[in-house]
Amino acid sequence: MSLTKFLSLLITKEIFLCRIDLFDDPFEAASTHKNKELRGHLYKDFPSKAQEGLAIILQNIKRFTYASCWHMSEHESDAFWKTYGSTEGGIAIQTTYQSLIDSIDINDEDCYIGMITYINQNNFIPENNLLERAMYKRIFFEHEKEVRIIKQDFDGVTIDDKVYVQKENSKRSMNLPVNLETLIHKIYISPLAQPWFVEIIQDVNEKYNLNKQIMRSQMRETPFY
Repeated sequence: MSLTKFLSLLITKEIFLCRIDLFDDPFEAASTHKNKELRGHLYKDFPSKAQEGLAIILQNIKRFTYASCWHMSEHESDAFWKTYGSTEGGIAIQTTYQSLIDSIDINDEDCYIGMITYINQNNFIPENNLLERAMYKRIFFEHEKEVRIIKQDFDGVTIDDKVYVQKENSKRSMNLPVNLETLIHKIYISPLAQPWFVEIIQDVNEKYNLNKQIMRSQMRETPFY
């Protein structure tokens, strides 16, 4: 993440979640060809208008679904540093899956943490849980090894109000309170960062009493022959 986003996390003690229909991938929360193929059989006792209504609901659910995306790996990723770092610097928070869960309140039935399941068009996505629709992505993104915090916010409206069809959602993002002490294990600094950036992160670490170990990226190591 950028220095700006890191400071926002420390100051607000909240994790930022973006509405998933604003992500680059237009297939967020989309169905597969297998879903379309089986829908007629699964809902054969439902009138055709009800089936059409389901498709509309599933299409629009992502306008009320928010996510924070994390990368699960034992190692740093050159691709991720290049995507989310910069020559001015970037940082990565090292945590664990369990610490991520423990750091936020997920007792809310509209909040969920889990690993993304990567699928192709021959896989069926369960249609009985609107929240978990956001936990599937196409196989082309498997390299992301994504862990996702998702939360839905319908602002008090119901399906009976036809929220998915008629109501626009001007809320582009939301935040979740987080326990920073539980969340942050170490702070890694981008291999692209300049020395002045390292000093800033050290100062921030002291100012906010984080007392967390700051690590330079292992990708900065000097090669030998």
